[in-house]
Amino acid sequence: MLKRKAPDDLVEKAISRILDRCGVAGPMRATYHSFGRKVWSIAQKHGDQSSINDAIVHYQTHYGADPETLKIIIESLLKLNYT
Repeated sequence: MLKRKAPDDLVEKAISRILDRCGVAGPMRATYHSFGRKVWSIAQKHGDQSSINDAIVHYQTHYGADPETLKIIIESLLKLNYT
């Protein structure tokens, strides 16, 4: 299946909508945006699930990110990547 490259602003807007729905405010928004960009980069380069899992663990451990929010971001961005 061919990958479609979404514009960066589309990725940022998708992440912002998720964060709004999840009630994420303040500095944690930057953390989740960083995570989303990381996942998007992984998906665009090679789509390696183990790399995405490593990113999840890293953001949970080092930044206190909520695993459910991370999961929602991943699912949304992978839909952008493959639709």
